[in-house]
Amino acid sequence: MAETTPLRELPPDWMVGPTTFRDFADRFLGGLDDLPPQLLTRYEERLIEVTAKLQPGDELWEWHQRGGPFSSSGGLAVLKGGVVIEWWREWVS
Repeated sequence: MAETTPLRELPPDWMVGPTTFRDFADRFLGGLDDLPPQLLTRYEERLIEVTAKLQPGDELWEWHQRGGPFSSSGGLAVLKGGVVIEWWREWVS
């Protein structure tokens, strides 16, 4: 997975919907069952990092920047009571 970048603002129209880290990573990586050991280790490390950010009642959401034809990005956000309290860019294309 790509390094994450803490961001300051997240436009509401970028929000895709609630997810789990496993579901997000499974889609992002094209399946978790056949990952090479090095990538599986990075997935497990990132799972611990993301899980540590979640408190009881928080939700993990996926976001996707629907930008122009030459750039796009997406990632994860932690929501508390429907308000984004932290988010990360997980990929850029």
